[in-house]
Amino acid sequence: MSPAFESNFVGYGFLLLAPSPDSMRLGVGIVGVLLALWWNVQYLRFMRFWIEPPYKPWTVLIFRVFFALCFGGALFSSVQDIMHTQRSQVRPFETLKFCLGWGLAMVALVYLAEAIKRKRTPESENTSGK
Repeated sequence: MSPAFESNFVGYGFLLLAPSPDSMRLGVGIVGVLLALWWNVQYLRFMRFWIEPPYKPWTVLIFRVFFALCFGGALFSSVQDIMHTQRSQVRPFETLKFCLGWGLAMVALVYLAEAIKRKRTPESENTSGK
């Protein structure tokens, strides 16, 4: 085993180790890219956080461009960070743990915000089929 691999399992268990600053920075970049990609794939879901439907075509276009620029910026920043940062010690397990933890936290917060909004919305507005 490599020393970098073994260092993830030192102490009370590899899940209890604090991630290094390099792993956190790389993890934040990866989570940012994935979240911005999610915004682009499900743009109508995230538009509801700012404005209520129905949406005019130009409003959808503005949000699509905004989400695409966010994705491009996140991707550019992450690639630039990967290419120009000298990593002192590569710890892929730390980065993966950090990404999974914060990624799951962000997804949970989106679902929580949607649940709170559904609860606050009167029942007549909440059912679109009636």
